[in-house]
Amino acid sequence: MTMETIVTTKQLTANQKNAKLGGVKTDAGKSVSSKNATKYGIFSKAVVLEEIEDEELYEDMRSQYFEELQPVGIVETTLVDRIVSLQWRLARITRAESAMVLKSRMDARMKHSLEDAQHLLLHAERPTIDYVEHFRTSLVCKSLVDSVDNFVTALDWFGLPLSPHFREQLKDRFGTTHDFSQIKHILDFDFIAQSRVHGMKLEAVLWKDRIIDPELSEDDKKTLIDMTKIAREFAGYMLKNARVHLRMWEEMESQRDSAEEDSRLVPPEKEMLAIHRGESNLHRMFMHSLHELQRLQSARQGNQTPLAAALDVNMNNENGFDL
Repeated sequence: MTMETIVTTKQLTANQKNAKLGGVKTDAGKSVSSKNATKYGIFSKAVVLEEIEDEELYEDMRSQYFEELQPVGIVETTLVDRIVSLQWRLARITRAESAMVLKSRMDARMKHSLEDAQHLLLHAERPTIDYVEHFRTSLVCKSLVDSVDNFVTALDWFGLPLSPHFREQLKDRFGTTHDFSQIKHILDFDFIAQSRVHGMKLEAVLWKDRIIDPELSEDDKKTLIDMTKIAREFAGYMLKNARVHLRMWEEMESQRDSAEEDSRLVPPEKEMLAIHRGESNLHRMFMHSLHELQRLQSARQGNQTPLAAALDVNMNNENGFDL
């Protein structure tokens, strides 16, 4: 098979002139021309994955290999390019293994996050859920803390009796009060407070304004003060209890997540075998190319070509691991 190369007359004349001159003569010129073949790496473009890997990092590594190994001619240059490519791909396997472990750990964390979110949604749809279920996850405990904290703030600002709107919010959040006895007691005290203030405006009247209402008798005022104080104590107890459960579940879930994530530090056996075989194959090819380059360079420098002292032996055990 023949291959025709089309050149211009100017290029042909220049090539003939350079051939007669015998090429570069100075040491500096030879140093520059010796690297001409490395300008366009045989494998440099193909080995770097676009939008995933950094070509600049690859070129930096390639330059270091060429500087250290000093190839001369197309054969040695090809071997060095091959060595660089294999080393880059070996590093890629390490990154891929790390990414596989990280993804597995993130999957475990995401699974628990979704389970907790579903449990929280269940509480929103079923406020009459069992008392124990209210303290089953940190996410639900956090929601409970927020609800009770808002309730405590409302008692501080408005006291008893509760507004109809806020009373409905309590029922929507806690459902029946059988399990939350504190809520039941607070509503009982709220009922007593309501019986003393039939005509009081409840929606936006602050506690300090309610107490100075001229229509309230001293007995009614004392009732409101006493009932609000007791309700505030019950609500404070609920808030403290919810925060204790929240800290407990946050600690337990953190330990659970860490344990499950750590259990995935080693990929499954099938993936491990694939990673190891690929890494072993690339390493074997890397060492073979390096040894071949060393033999070629030794012969070029006039030294006796070394025998294959670096013997590449490859054996597989029954599990498929290279020994």
